[in-house]
Amino acid sequence: MPDLSHAGNADDASKTDDDASKTDESLTVAQFCRAEKISRRKLYEDWSEGRGPRFFYNGNRRIISAQARTEWRRGREAEAAKRHGKASEAA
Repeated sequence: MPDLSHAGNADDASKTDDDASKTDESLTVAQFCRAEKISRRKLYEDWSEGRGPRFFYNGNRRIISAQARTEWRRGREAEAAKRHGKASEAA
């Protein structure tokens, strides 16, 4: 008889997107916005301006990988540092 101890159980069906993000490094748009504390509108504006994180489609859902999230965050941090540096030079 096969070992089914690793198989999912009924509790797995009740997991939310938040539960999934704890085990999967990829995030949906909603998860990403919650994690980064930005609005969906801001995220889509960033994408339209070419500043949003890389993503891929899984069916019709945009998915943002952990690597893309890290790169996006570093880019925003670099922009902030550049702005801060220019602001202090002007003072």
